[in-house]
Amino acid sequence: MLYVALLCALAVCMVTSVFATNLVWFLLLVNWLAEWNWNDKFSDIKSNRLLQAFLVLAAVHVLWLAGTSNIGYALTDLQKKMPLMAIPLVMLTSRPLDCRERLSVGIAYSGAVLVVTAIGFVRYLTMPLLPYREIVPYISHIRFALNVCMVLVLLAYAAIKYRRSWLYALNSLLAVWLLAFLFLIHSYTACVVLVATAVVMLMAYGRRMERRLQIAARAAVCGALLLMAGLAAWYAVGYYRLKPLSTGPLLADTPNGNHYSHSSDGLIENGNYLNNYVCRSEMREQWGRMSEYPIDSVTSVGYPLESALLRYLNGMGVTKDSLGMTHLTPADIAAIEQGIANPVYNRRGARKMLYVLFYES
Repeated sequence: MLYVALLCALAVCMVTSVFATNLVWFLLLVNWLAEWNWNDKFSDIKSNRLLQAFLVLAAVHVLWLAGTSNIGYALTDLQKKMPLMAIPLVMLTSRPLDCRERLSVGIAYSGAVLVVTAIGFVRYLTMPLLPYREIVPYISHIRFALNVCMVLVLLAYAAIKYRRSWLYALNSLLAVWLLAFLFLIHSYTACVVLVATAVVMLMAYGRRMERRLQIAARAAVCGALLLMAGLAAWYAVGYYRLKPLSTGPLLADTPNGNHYSHSSDGLIENGNYLNNYVCRSEMREQWGRMSEYPIDSVTSVGYPLESALLRYLNGMGVTKDSLGMTHLTPADIAAIEQGIANPVYNRRGARKMLYVLFYES
């Protein structure tokens, strides 16, 4: 009973607290040692090739300490990886959970993930300047996204195993919510992992499903792949295809007679070369008339304001001079002051997510 309670606590702590996760893992290890059935444990180690592989991996990390030149960093890195190394040892040499115990742990884990997504969504709605990496308050957004993928797999497994119409409906709604949250936190890694997992599971277990479930699962996976590829291709064309401002002859001077700076260095955003048609002297002078924030300042999100202004004008498809800045509305100026560097970032959805990826890649 204590073992199951610790597993449930671990399931909750994994997505809410790094410290609590390490504490629960320490308690699980103490409980594992206290069981004292060493003959059974050694027998499990000898018969389980997967567990042996994990132990070899752990031994490599420990032996690597002998040749390190930075023992402090090596010990810190080993400390971070200890829970990952303890997982197979504790889980695969402890008694297997029965069906009810597995269900309890699964519900605790899935419930914790859903609660954190709700908290993150509230933070997103109430904190307008919150970076997407900080929507999840407790752990790294990348680690949390992988936990979301795991819950999606559990939802699919439960729907297939128990085959209840109400469970299909409930799990479908939860899956839609979790998928939407993955897009909210811009988790590209999770999307790739999720599709790859779905393909592997379909190849491994597809023949065991009923015919109609096989067709539905294959259609869902193929549809997801086509949708992701189609969206990526559509927005990539809009992002990289050059617009008239970047394809026509380059003008040497602004309408006010000042010189443009041109640098077709391959850096394209929203269909325009970022460093073409730049007149920083006019940008500085015009910005001083339009905003109380100095152009040399740093925005609240830590992004240089001048860089945000340059990219924002480029995203609008106008020249980076006083004439181009006349197209800025009060809402645009407020967005630039907040560090929003592309008009597309003012919107929500897959386009914003992919444009951020294109710029950072």
